[in-house]
Amino acid sequence: MPRFLLVWLALTLGNAALAQRIAPPADTLYAADYDAFTFVAPPAASALRGTARAQFDLDLSGFPPAAEAAFAFAAGIWATHIESPIPIRVRAVFSSLEAQTLAATGPACVEAGPELPVPNTWYAVALAEAILGEDLNPLGAEVCPGVDITATFNSDVDWYFGTDGSTPRGRYDFATVVLHELGHGLGFFGSFSVVTDGEDGACPALLGEVSVGEGCWGFGSDALRPLIFDRFAEDATGVSLLDTNVYPNPSLALGTVLRSDAVFFDGPSATPSNAAVPIDLFAPSNFEPGSSFSHLDEAVSPAGDANSLMTPFLARAEAIFSPGPFTCAIFRDIGWPLGPDCRALLEGGLSSFTARVTEGDVVLTFRLGLDSEFVTAVLEQEGADGRFEPVDVAIAPLDPSGSAAYTVRVPGLEQGVYAFRLRLTRADGTEVVSQPLVVSVLDGAFALAVYPNPFADVATVEVIVADAQDVRVDVYDTLGRRVAQLFDGTVVSSPTGALDLRWDGQGLAAGVYFVRAVGETFGVTRTVTRIR
Repeated sequence: MPRFLLVWLALTLGNAALAQRIAPPADTLYAADYDAFTFVAPPAASALRGTARAQFDLDLSGFPPAAEAAFAFAAGIWATHIESPIPIRVRAVFSSLEAQTLAATGPACVEAGPELPVPNTWYAVALAEAILGEDLNPLGAEVCPGVDITATFNSDVDWYFGTDGSTPRGRYDFATVVLHELGHGLGFFGSFSVVTDGEDGACPALLGEVSVGEGCWGFGSDALRPLIFDRFAEDATGVSLLDTNVYPNPSLALGTVLRSDAVFFDGPSATPSNAAVPIDLFAPSNFEPGSSFSHLDEAVSPAGDANSLMTPFLARAEAIFSPGPFTCAIFRDIGWPLGPDCRALLEGGLSSFTARVTEGDVVLTFRLGLDSEFVTAVLEQEGADGRFEPVDVAIAPLDPSGSAAYTVRVPGLEQGVYAFRLRLTRADGTEVVSQPLVVSVLDGAFALAVYPNPFADVATVEVIVADAQDVRVDVYDTLGRRVAQLFDGTVVSSPTGALDLRWDGQGLAAGVYFVRAVGETFGVTRTVTRIR
């Protein structure tokens, strides 16, 4: 019998639980103070194109229009990765939070009852509704009426509201944060906690007085129940953290393991998705409420990794538009019916496609889903005419049955914005073409980037300087005529080091243009194409 099932049988507390509902605390995403310049794209070209299996109803307060559009974009990504017959209602506000806090989110309530798959266990309400196929919190409900997920996003953050994955230096990608926070609201969170100095209420009141350093778990006013996410947590030796013979609730033993950097999620889908090894959870030596345990380990899934969405920190210039195979597998284990894109990540297809910039080289990494049956892979780069052409780089022979990672390095690129994609072919000739990865190659002294490229109506021109200086930015057509002056003044070396300019090309004909920036210490030109 599988170990996870033995653990479940040992921990089942009975089958006569009455239906219960409570409002849990929120989880928090923090800002990392560096620029990552990474982008995790949606896994396949079919993503977000009519394959939605869930509906998100958004009630947004205080968000600017660009933020609302990015919010809807992120919800659309989740809608192709999960499946639910009940609309998922999200209530979010845009207001000030503590510095370094990007957002805080959680399920509006959690449900427990004998009709759910695992008795005496809490489920996020949206998950419970997806499993049971009924609306559990209508407007007249006593707890969390009419809402499934509640969220607050920090209005003081220097956000990037674009949805092209080309997040500029110094900015935090808003759509990525929405995608992360919705993941918590859908059930990616646990109840484990540790009492630290000066902290009140870290553990349930039913446990009575809990000493500093002790760990605990559970919610409830009548009896303590774990979350479904908690039931898959174990230590480095495979012992469940809910095994009270080893980890009493509460206990110093539990507090110690929760700060051991050795806590794992071991499930029937999660472990196979990680090459038969349980998935690392975030368990640092300093327990952080709302962050520890309820995230993937940042050290194991760093910026640019396919599984980096549900880690506790987001860097500047880091965009992630895919939940990743780990999160999809965890969602399957906790009970989510999976949509087509999560199934593709776990059952075949292109599992991930990521990029990072190292010393001017673009390093691209991709991973295939289990039994994807691809036999060839070709890397393609977008040219000035908007067409993608093969790049002359070697790719290791593909293993069609596994989930090995493949790395490709494209060296010697000048400063600018580049787009790459993968073309994968199976033995029967069928192909999968990935979504393009947009990568910015920037220099520490100065840089000029234009994105998106090609563009339809409006493009962003980004100028970066290490030292303050006078800069002029103009746009020329192919005959050398200046068609626009975007800037003429001083660019300062700010904490972000970037000047973002809006180029409205709606009055220009389709074709090739040249953006020229001239400073006191540099002159650089970028080619950009306007399309109709």
